[in-house]
Amino acid sequence: MVTKLKNLTLSPPGINESDGFPPVTLNCRNEEVTSARSLYDYLGIKTRFDPWMKRMFAYGFVENTDYERLIRIDHTPTGGEREVLDDYALLLDCAKEIAMIQRTEQGRKVRQYFIAVEKWAQSQREQAGNSALARQVKALSRKIDAIEYHHAAELAALRAQLPPPGSPDSRPVNEMRQAVFACFNAHLAAHPHKTPEWLWERFWSSFGHAYNIGILSARREVGENYIDVAKRYGYLTRVHEFATSFFLSSQA
Repeated sequence: MVTKLKNLTLSPPGINESDGFPPVTLNCRNEEVTSARSLYDYLGIKTRFDPWMKRMFAYGFVENTDYERLIRIDHTPTGGEREVLDDYALLLDCAKEIAMIQRTEQGRKVRQYFIAVEKWAQSQREQAGNSALARQVKALSRKIDAIEYHHAAELAALRAQLPPPGSPDSRPVNEMRQAVFACFNAHLAAHPHKTPEWLWERFWSSFGHAYNIGILSARREVGENYIDVAKRYGYLTRVHEFATSFFLSSQA
């Protein structure tokens, strides 16, 4: 596979450009790479480039995993174009191993340089990631604050419509259950675009916010509906009072 390199050089602080180290850049996958020819020149290899690279790759390096080809376009005398293998982009792990294989002082120095570049690049990525995360958290916090503000205003308006909770209602349980269902059915008849499932979920969610009572999260016995749950926990009177206001208002 032929790769393309980004037009930038990774330059950690403290690196002296006069040392002539091979420049490190990024490939299209944002991996640190260096030029095989630049490494060859820095190491002062006497063998010709092509056979030397062939010998280096024979140590077990895999094309498109450890290195990729770099192609240039040459113009032919007839006015055409042809692709010519110009260089190899070596991942830094590959470049470090090749440097170590040389067993020379230049090889040791350039390997330490590659390690320093890797550490610096990783620190830059972490800093950029932390900054992006901080911006994301800040934006989410603003959204949460806005939602809580509007939600609080909605609950305050809803509570204002509720009758004050009094002593337990003396009316029979069945009468209160029937009254809740009557309000529910009347609201559905007036708003045929709403589904029963959606309306019940909206009702119990609003009831939970108004009274801080989690009927929807309570355990149900076999055959129970949520009105049965409210009755079992002693909340049927509040459910009846809330339903009268909720289903006859615009809150539903």
